[in-house]
Amino acid sequence: MSRQYIIKRTSHFHRRKFPWRGVLWCALALTMLGSAAYMLFFTNLFAVSRIAIEGNKKTETADIRAVLDEYMGSKIFTRIPRNNFFLVSVRELHERLMARFPELAAVSVQKKFPNHLAVRVGERQFAGIWCGSTPACFLMDTAGVLYGEAPSSSGVLVMLLRGTGVGSMGGTVASVPVVANLAHMHAMLRTQFNLAAAEFYLANI
Repeated sequence: MSRQYIIKRTSHFHRRKFPWRGVLWCALALTMLGSAAYMLFFTNLFAVSRIAIEGNKKTETADIRAVLDEYMGSKIFTRIPRNNFFLVSVRELHERLMARFPELAAVSVQKKFPNHLAVRVGERQFAGIWCGSTPACFLMDTAGVLYGEAPSSSGVLVMLLRGTGVGSMGGTVASVPVVANLAHMHAMLRTQFNLAAAEFYLANI
């Protein structure tokens, strides 16, 4: 008598379950990141609200503040406010202030967490007036840098230098030792010898 064997085939295929748990965790993480980004960039939590300006004597504080307000009043991609503590660029503010105010010799911009901006400036020290080969004359500081247009009449008490070159705003026309020596000579002629030097002519400048 033969035996019959029944072979049952079992399938190893299992329906894969959708990873709901992973999707929920990703959605939660994205929500948290979005909330953090909104708090960082779109609320006033880190908006610069305190600005201190120091060191200026002749340059108006309101004029310096106007440059800062113009920068921080702009937006990135027309959406994100520029006045956010993390988005304010001290390098760009430095460049803007130096370009706007030639009479400044130095500018320091510092950010202090969470919403404080400190600006300290150093103004140029007037040394005399420099006139080149063009009719225009410029104010010159102790480093020989031209930083402003000079008035048509300055008087004999102001040192006047004349050179053969063409001066331009921000350009250097004399070295520090040359300016210092000429200033000393100008003052000595006036105080010790009661002589007023009308002008100094420097052929090599």
